[in-house]
Amino acid sequence: MPDIYIGTRLKPIPPFVPDGSYRDEEQQVKTVNALVDNWYRAVGGNSVFLLNITPDRRGLIPEKDVSRLKEVGRIIGEALLRT
Repeated sequence: MPDIYIGTRLKPIPPFVPDGSYRDEEQQVKTVNALVDNWYRAVGGNSVFLLNITPDRRGLIPEKDVSRLKEVGRIIGEALLRT
């Protein structure tokens, strides 16, 4: 764990990714609404939107994931065009 200076003492800080993953606690793909909410909270907090998506054994992103990401992208794109 990285050491962070707090006052005069070192305190270890564990890695923290608040709901940043593409999958939930049961390793199921998050809903479109949950992913869009995570995106808003990430970019609204001046952070990055890290999904941690990995390819399958063929080296491809599974079609279920591709369609979910396209829908998320469509919603975010529409929101950005409205601003």
